[in-house]
Formats: sequence, structure tokens, C-alpha cells
Amino acid sequence: MVPARRNVVMQAQAVAWPSPSALHHEFQEIQIGLDGMTEVPGMLGRTTHRLINLLETHFLRQEALVLPLLGLLAPLSRGAISREMSAMVPVADRLRREMPRMLDELMAIARAFDEVATLARLAGRPELARITRQVQTYVLLREQVIYPAALMAGEAVRRHLEGEPGG
Repeated sequence: MVPARRNVVMQAQAVAWPSPSALHHEFQEIQIGLDGMTEVPGMLGRTTHRLINLLETHFLRQEALVLPLLGLLAPLSRGAISREMSAMVPVADRLRREMPRMLDELMAIARAFDEVATLARLAGRPELARITRQVQTYVLLREQVIYPAALMAGEAVRRHLEGEPGG
């Protein structure tokens, strides 16, 4: 990470708007479901391991760029906008710039999971059916709801600050 970007993320994370814990829980559930599959020998284990690496890398980016912005949703929904939220505007700007990359990562996750699901069916591992739904939901939710909501939270703060005298 470039030092200037690290400062933006660290500054944003220093301001306390707790990110939605449900998203952390969702990721942990998927990871737990996939962990056992990495021990399977052969292509299924290797492909599952690659999928977990993709998910972990993507989730780290999410933790830095998306989750802090989602932490603003509750106060914004109550009309509780503060000047301290201005620390999130650069995070929203960075998310907007990195959105194509994040969407590409989601597509790579979906493709890797399709591979894992196919290999699991061929190997007679039906326990992946539940995880299939979880990963499909993970991808679609981010693409259709979570990332747009994070961008809207940052935009709401920006618009509020632009409307303030000196903002």
C-alpha cells in the first residue's frame, strides 16, 4: 500500500464507526466451510486453497475501503452527520477508483468457486452445496448492494460537507 493511502485508511479507521459485524461473520462462515476442502488432495484442494486466497485478499481490501464506509450508514440514517466523517471522503474516493478492480475480483471469486463446486460434485462432496449458495450470495450482495451502499455513504458525507459553510 502506498504510504499516502495507508494514512487515509488509518485516519478513517481511527474514527470510530463500527462496521457491520454481520459482514465479518458472513466471511468467517464461508472460510470455515471452505477450510476443510483445502485438505482434500489433488485439484479440489488446490483450487479451494486458491479460492480462499482470493477471498482473503478481497476481504482485506473490503475491510480497508468498504466496511468503514458502511459503518456510517447507521448514523447517516438517523441524520447524525458530523465533521469527523470527512475522514471518510478520501476512503470513498479510493473505493470509487478501485471499484472496477473489486468487481473483477468478485468475478474471479465466482469463477474459482464454480471450479471448486464442479470438482466437489465430481469428487462426491455434496457438503459444498450450502457453501455454493453462500459464495453466490456473497458475490451478488457486494455487487448489487454493499458496494453501492458504501459509495452512497461516502457521497452523502461529501454532499453534506459541501453544503456546510467552509465545507
